[in-house]
Amino acid sequence: MNRTNRNIEGFIRMRLTIIILMLLFNGNTLKAQSIDEIKAKRVSINKTGMLTLGSWSIANMVVSGIAYPDSKFVNRGFHEMNFMFSAINLGIAGFALYSSQKEGKQQLSFSQNFLAQQKMEIILAFNAGLDLAYITTGLHFRERGAFKENSKLEGYGQALILQGSFLFLFDSVMFFTHRKNGLKLNQFAEKITFGFNGSGAGFNIRI
Repeated sequence: MNRTNRNIEGFIRMRLTIIILMLLFNGNTLKAQSIDEIKAKRVSINKTGMLTLGSWSIANMVVSGIAYPDSKFVNRGFHEMNFMFSAINLGIAGFALYSSQKEGKQQLSFSQNFLAQQKMEIILAFNAGLDLAYITTGLHFRERGAFKENSKLEGYGQALILQGSFLFLFDSVMFFTHRKNGLKLNQFAEKITFGFNGSGAGFNIRI
């Protein structure tokens, strides 16, 4: 298993090394200035997104915080879950905003930029799947609460449906916006393939 992991890591390092060599010697490759622009755009997208998520969370906390004391039955459960869920989202948005500001001050190499871009897209795709799980759970809570005449559970379900729906839309927009920004980096990675021929194995580079 360790040997396999070392082989995979070696493959990734070799792939990135070839990409960097292409940047240095191929006149049609992406220049350092363009790479910095992609990083700056990624940071800008994240900042805008986290400010949006933070604003949404604060608005929900204010509305539910005001409405909760006088709410009853289903509405009480809704505002309780909505407030708690929004508080967690606000914390995530704050941490992500801090991380984006930190990244904006860093000087990243092409390989670091490439890995950061891939990581961001994977996280957003995973989050979108998680959002669908929130919606599904909310639907289950709402139906079970109504069947069991448990108004609190039913309210929890409605809050999860609301938050999950917003987050799915939010993460989808963020994913496709980041994807569009990172296409130039991906184009260089896609030029490199690993294959076999009659005499052995090796890398193929499409210039």
